[in-house]
Amino acid sequence: MLILSTVIPNEGIQTKLMEAFPDLNFIYQKGWTDGPLREAEILITYGEDLTEGELEMDHGHECRDGINAI
Repeated sequence: MLILSTVIPNEGIQTKLMEAFPDLNFIYQKGWTDGPLREAEILITYGEDLTEGELEMDHGHECRDGINAI
């Protein structure tokens, strides 16, 4: 499962996440690029970097519980 995060935590937190969830693939990046966004099953963001265009993309997933799942 691919998780895309525009929230970039420090390396210690990134390491803990990879150790806690070894079967998940994390990508940390500032801003959006189409490739990882289209592939991601989970999106972690503060939200201020989202535009109407990203919200309107149809990826066959839903937004729930305040978490954007793309």
